[in-house]
Amino acid sequence: MMIEISFWQVVSLLLTFFGGVMGFWKFVEARKEKVRDEDQKHMDTRFSALDAAIRQTGEHVNSHATRLTAVEKDVDYVKRSLEHIPDKREFAELQGDLKAVKVAQDALGREVGTIRSSLVRIEDFLLNRGEKR
Repeated sequence: MMIEISFWQVVSLLLTFFGGVMGFWKFVEARKEKVRDEDQKHMDTRFSALDAAIRQTGEHVNSHATRLTAVEKDVDYVKRSLEHIPDKREFAELQGDLKAVKVAQDALGREVGTIRSSLVRIEDFLLNRGEKR
């Protein structure tokens, strides 16, 4: 028993098969395109979120840079102010100089006291014209 198949039946069968394969291929390509579009949308969303985060970080950096500049100015001002404050050695020298001034002042006070008492005696002599008491 032989089955007779005509040429046109074979051609029809092959065309149906290749049509199905081509339809399946087209379906797969359409699915790939859909997945690619979804991935692109997802990536666009992530990149826009990343761009927003980068912008926000840039704003924070600029804010910190401004604050850092202000702090640097304050530190420079404090450094310049500290240059004119005496250190331990200079304070010791000043303390010694003050002690020397006090000693000189005490000596002058004693000398002025001596001169004052002499003046009082001369005044008394002149007022009393040499009269003895």
